[in-house]
Amino acid sequence: MAELLKQRGLQPDYLFGYSLGEYACLVVSGVAPFAEVLTAVIKQAELTENCSPSGGMLAVLDSVEITEQYRNEFLDCTIAARNFERNFIVSASRPVLARLQAFLKSVGVNTAELPVDYPFHSPDMAPLQGLGRLVLDQLILGTPKIPVVSTAQRGFLKEVSVQSLQAATGSSLDLMETVRWMESTGQYLYIDLGPSGSMATAIKYILPKTSGSEYVILSSPFGHESENVRALFQKGNGALGR
Repeated sequence: MAELLKQRGLQPDYLFGYSLGEYACLVVSGVAPFAEVLTAVIKQAELTENCSPSGGMLAVLDSVEITEQYRNEFLDCTIAARNFERNFIVSASRPVLARLQAFLKSVGVNTAELPVDYPFHSPDMAPLQGLGRLVLDQLILGTPKIPVVSTAQRGFLKEVSVQSLQAATGSSLDLMETVRWMESTGQYLYIDLGPSGSMATAIKYILPKTSGSEYVILSSPFGHESENVRALFQKGNGALGR
């Protein structure tokens, strides 16, 4: 999709990475060839399957402050990501998540299990770091031709390295803080190229009502990609400055 947009004359000012999406940003930015990055991602997935502890991730539809209110219940969990004001994600083992989900339901807090089998973005995945480095060390990394914004670093990716790649998929993420930082620098058109449109939905809840920024969903589980692309270009060149 990114290549299609570039072919039609839409060149991004910045690329915005979230977790594994940061790898995609580096490909689009010319840091490393697609085939080499894809091979590295597949090898890391195989390592995860064979070497990582089982677990999961749970989206909690409330403010992250409830982790202090119910400190004991969240004790064995890691805050993996904060998406917007009333949406954050925790990672933990399956038994811990099951107990937490049951408790939160009892106090009226909605949750949603993520379709993953591992506690990503948590210290539980630390044993994978050394093996993952062996895979990533084989990549020859260049300099981004388009600046990359990283939710792991809450701002511009200052240096592309094995450490930054591991941080993208291993450290906690803060989409809300990163978008707020971007908004402090100007107005933007955020184009969500993910398969679900979830990032644009999160940005919808992050943007203040006074913001002049816009967001566009191109792909979703409901289809309509062609119509969404046409609508994007119908906005006109004036709206596509960023």
